Amino acid sequence: MRSVRERGVRATDQLIVFLDDCRYERIDPVTGEKTIRDRKSGDVIWHDKGEDAPQLTNVARNRIARSWSS
Repeated sequence: MRSVRERGVRATDQLIVFLDDCRYERIDPVTGEKTIRDRKSGDVIWHDKGEDAPQLTNVARNRIARSWSS
């Protein structure tokens, strides 16, 4: 199942925790460059409010991640 999260600007700080191993395509919001990212279960990412959030497309079977906003 391919799911897409559209590009945007982060409205809040975000903590993202990857629950499963996953692979997704990232389209850079400035250059348009496409890259594939691999994340392992337990990986954690922090994003600040106001950052550009790139378009992400899940290219694996499982969901991308679980996120919490403040």
